[in-house]
Amino acid sequence: MQRFIYPPLESARHIRLLRIFPGKTDDDVHGMIFQETLAAAPRYDAVSYVWENDVKNCIIHTSEGFLPVTTSLYSAVKRIRFEENSTVIWADSICINQDDNQEKAIQIRLMRDIFERALHVLAYLGEAADDSHLVPELMNAIANADLDSDPDKLRQGDFTGLGLPAESDPAWAAGRAFFRRPWWQRVWIVQEIVVASEVVVICGPWTVGWDLILCGVYKAREHHIMALQWSKNEPSSEVTSAGFTAAWRLIVSRIKFQGGTRLPLLVLLGFHGFTKATKARDHLFALLGLAKDADDATLDPDYEGSLESVVTRYARFFILRDKSLRPLYEAGTCDPHSRFPSWVPDWTIDKKSVAGGYLDTDEDFYHAAGSSSTQPRFSDDSKVLIVKGGFVDAIAQVGFDYTLKTEKEGIGRELYPLLKRLRDSDRMLGTLESYPTGEQLSEVYWRTLIANKIRGQVPPPTLERSYEAFRTYLKKIQGIGGRLDTKSAEAATLWADMQPYSIPLLQLFEDVVFCVTEKGYVGLAPRTAAVGDVISIFLGCALPLVLRKFGPDTNEFYLVGGSYIHGIMEGEALASEDWREEEIFLR
Repeated sequence: MQRFIYPPLESARHIRLLRIFPGKTDDDVHGMIFQETLAAAPRYDAVSYVWENDVKNCIIHTSEGFLPVTTSLYSAVKRIRFEENSTVIWADSICINQDDNQEKAIQIRLMRDIFERALHVLAYLGEAADDSHLVPELMNAIANADLDSDPDKLRQGDFTGLGLPAESDPAWAAGRAFFRRPWWQRVWIVQEIVVASEVVVICGPWTVGWDLILCGVYKAREHHIMALQWSKNEPSSEVTSAGFTAAWRLIVSRIKFQGGTRLPLLVLLGFHGFTKATKARDHLFALLGLAKDADDATLDPDYEGSLESVVTRYARFFILRDKSLRPLYEAGTCDPHSRFPSWVPDWTIDKKSVAGGYLDTDEDFYHAAGSSSTQPRFSDDSKVLIVKGGFVDAIAQVGFDYTLKTEKEGIGRELYPLLKRLRDSDRMLGTLESYPTGEQLSEVYWRTLIANKIRGQVPPPTLERSYEAFRTYLKKIQGIGGRLDTKSAEAATLWADMQPYSIPLLQLFEDVVFCVTEKGYVGLAPRTAAVGDVISIFLGCALPLVLRKFGPDTNEFYLVGGSYIHGIMEGEALASEDWREEEIFLR
């Protein structure tokens, strides 16, 4: 039997659909691929699933030939198929000719409409594994629990008193495994779920509505139920946390979109920067349909040009169209052999910064350049970005970049490097007798460690209590001031009290280092920052930027990255009598 050959689509508004013929569980899959305009298409469901890889070792039979598909998609189709009636679906690797780059580029621009018009979006997370049958009941228990009625029970970990499974119950491990599934971090699912009129979640033999997942995740996050997000006994806790965070951001994006809020592409790229894709450039293309400002042909999907040319084109477009330096917030490198200029963000990798790229807003949180505006331009070869700004300080001390994968002294792979970093930061803070702004060093310190930001707001003074609980917990687990029984009520209370501070700290601290400047300011700098790097402020730029000289006999710089310097985040440097403005060249 011959392989299915894709006939060209009849127009730019045509799509392909797969009609799945009825069959029993163990039967081979048979169907028919046909074309229709999107406007005239019959009722269909769209499938959201994980590609895994390009190995297509399963077959769907059609009268025009066999169609190779991945195991993941084949399993999804078999779950979707009915025994008595045919059903019609849209799935990207079946309905788009993956060998035709021009067709892919056109169809990607239609994908928002495809998923929006679908009767249901069927989110297939995979087959049963890791006690996944316990997940719906757990989500239901969280959704129905009155977590506000007795905060003390929640703080002390008394889950059963709140109608939840005990912390030792296998349902929690099943829930964590559920969020470790690769589907949650796939970049394409963002648009697929966000625009859907109705989402059905399929995992092995069970199905639930999206709202149950939404409610469970929302309440677990808002009430700091860490049993669903992290376990010190699991080596895969980082993956669990990443998956849970992905679920949260997916929920936020869907609520906003369904409520009529459309965000700029640049914000979406930052907010969903943790996601994964089989092809690196898909990090850019997968979010086009969600953005309110991505209709320009410059942003059209391109599978022919080099990755470097595509990413650089996007960055240059944002800077010139918006007369904005926001792309610089997530950019930076000190590697002269980098594939991108230092002012171009690598949106194809997960790179956190102090910029607040994860905020679901296009409003800047910081205002280091006050209300000034920028008029950026480029060199003739488009490799050098030229802006106006000033040099305001330099790095005098910088913390050591301890890896977060070190284990030592039985403290744990997450906490040991954190302790080392905090000791390093404590030591550097101790070299200061006072602060240039007149603030108390103790308050400057706890605010700086979280970049003076929590959930998009300036932290209230009361957050210092959470910081103190965090430091007390760290001391006690080291045996300082008495050994802490991690199963005691005291430990549970400390653990709960420190969450509002420790969560934003841990999310940020892995990707920055503490620093002290020559003028006595403290802050957070990129991990690659070094003593002698210059701190600059560009007109119209919300963040102080760390720069490094391109060479000894040049006026060009590398952008190392954005920074948080406590005391110059609201335009103070531009108001200073020391401010000197000049042209700065970034290569």
